[in-house]
Amino acid sequence: MALAVPKANTTRSDTLRADILDIITTLQDQSTRFSLPQPPEALHHLRRKLEENTYNVLVVGEAKRGKSSFINALIGRDLLPTATHVATSQVFKVSHAERESYRIRFEDDSTQAISADDLVRFGSQVVADSGDAPSLSRIVRWIEVETPAAFLPPGVQLLDTPGLGTLYAGHAQITQRFVPLADAVIVVLDSSQPMTQPEVQLIEQLLGVTSAIMFIQTQIDLHGQADWRAIKERNEAILRDRFDGRLADTRVWPISSALLARAAITGDEDYEIASRHRELRAALESFLFTVAGYARPAEALLMCRQQVTTHAGTLAARLRSAQEASTREREQLHAEAAQRQEAFAAEWGPNGRQRSAFDAQLRRLIGISRAGFLQDLQPGGTISAPFERRIDVAQKVEDLNAIGETLDADLVAAAVQRWTAVCGHLQRETLAALAPLAGAVAALDVRDAPLPSDFDSNGWQPVPEELDLGQRLQALRMEVLGTSSMTNVGLVGLVLTGVIAAPVAAAASVIAAIWTLVRFWNKPEESQLATVRQQLRQHALETLGRIRRRFLEVDLDSSRYSLVDEFLGDFERQVVAQVNNITTQRLADAQAEVSRLVDVARMDAERRAAEAATLRVQVVELLETGKRIDAAMGELEAIRAAAVAG
Repeated sequence: MALAVPKANTTRSDTLRADILDIITTLQDQSTRFSLPQPPEALHHLRRKLEENTYNVLVVGEAKRGKSSFINALIGRDLLPTATHVATSQVFKVSHAERESYRIRFEDDSTQAISADDLVRFGSQVVADSGDAPSLSRIVRWIEVETPAAFLPPGVQLLDTPGLGTLYAGHAQITQRFVPLADAVIVVLDSSQPMTQPEVQLIEQLLGVTSAIMFIQTQIDLHGQADWRAIKERNEAILRDRFDGRLADTRVWPISSALLARAAITGDEDYEIASRHRELRAALESFLFTVAGYARPAEALLMCRQQVTTHAGTLAARLRSAQEASTREREQLHAEAAQRQEAFAAEWGPNGRQRSAFDAQLRRLIGISRAGFLQDLQPGGTISAPFERRIDVAQKVEDLNAIGETLDADLVAAAVQRWTAVCGHLQRETLAALAPLAGAVAALDVRDAPLPSDFDSNGWQPVPEELDLGQRLQALRMEVLGTSSMTNVGLVGLVLTGVIAAPVAAAASVIAAIWTLVRFWNKPEESQLATVRQQLRQHALETLGRIRRRFLEVDLDSSRYSLVDEFLGDFERQVVAQVNNITTQRLADAQAEVSRLVDVARMDAERRAAEAATLRVQVVELLETGKRIDAAMGELEAIRAAAVAG
């Protein structure tokens, strides 16, 4: 009895998605035929995403929270590896298919078919620790699991990630690679304690990618109802206090994966009720529908409506120019358009005041990012300080030994995680610095020109106030920062991990020599403990130095900047080039509009009348597109209401 999400709305959603794609095509065609600016890159990106119709839902959380058990319970069988020890060591991509198939996908996009029995062999840390896991010469992207999973809407795939906060530091690095790819996230908490500071930090990082986050609290069967309810309420309070207004939903959904799995095996309704399966089913259905069926179409439709509103204002201004009887008023119209163009050029042209300020701010942000990361990599900095404190407070050689056995990998993981956070902060600050450009682009558009009073709009009117500056800024983010910039941060982390890991791992033999001597001391004297602590601290500083050099050292042999400087340099060049492209194109569009108004003003009465007739036909066609957009919005809301009611 696997959890199944009703698919009653699937056909309606597919039909609506096809209609939205056709609306975007129509809008692009009208932009070309009516000599209007083309839709922004953000809309082209949304079109590609709608065509792909795939959605990545990450399942993340600390180790031993029951992520894989939760997914197995949803599927209705024990498929993904689970254990009382840390289990998952790779990412499992779970998607719905009528026939089962399993494969390893490597970073070069090649694949290797495996069986269901191989999932534990290739994806479990337990097996890897035993030495029985097969060795792979290529980097694994993920392990693909295609199986009947009725709870997944079409196109939705779960990415089950390794647990965070474990003694396997490489697990955190694997998970960090996939955070930028998330369309939505399921965060798995447990019922033994409220969420920890690392979990809060993880949510902060996730919010840089998506606000579609669902919270699951597992293992309620291991605790009394009063206890797990208190933890649930505390978790919800933390989410409200720390992330008020930034999360789509701060509710936490309790679940017993063990009881849900037992219900699947026995068919006993009592187990289903005790597992909280029914509440979860409704919540998960709503969440996955929002991810796959609502958010992306709604964003595309809103952007299309904004585009129609802007274009309607431009055509209305042209129509007024063609219909004005007074030469003076016609000249006034093109003078106003010329003034908008000149104001934009003065602020955002090659030597514009705002452009110079933005370039300086960008250089400042990049400099701060580099300096801050260098500071993080210093002894006592953000990366090493937690490990230094652990070493200082350890009171037993066994404790120092446990720290030392994973110290190198832990430091590498902390450095990569910190670098990812620095890059995310840089992008957010760059986006904030682009706000004046978004405002200038909005001011440049002719969006408030009314349609002539005798014009029959046939029930649809553009609404200029819908052109929200924040939404324009998000569209501008796509144009300037690109669709893959966050992904690139993750890939840089992967490259850095590979480059750093090999030389750092070589230090294992040095550490082993120390621990061989100390781990057999039953009652070390204080002086011996101090000696071991000092040796471990010194080794931590040496490892940190090697990491620092790998990130920031120039390679003279290959005449290359450091990895960090290369990334930051590429980032600056990308942003500057895209801002140049946007400002140049916007100025060209504005100049073309001024020239068109001048040409119309110079026409004789007969030609202007013909031009006005053509423009009226164009406006009617554009308003029909607006009506189609509103109808699609209505259908989308109806589908959403049906999903919630279901």
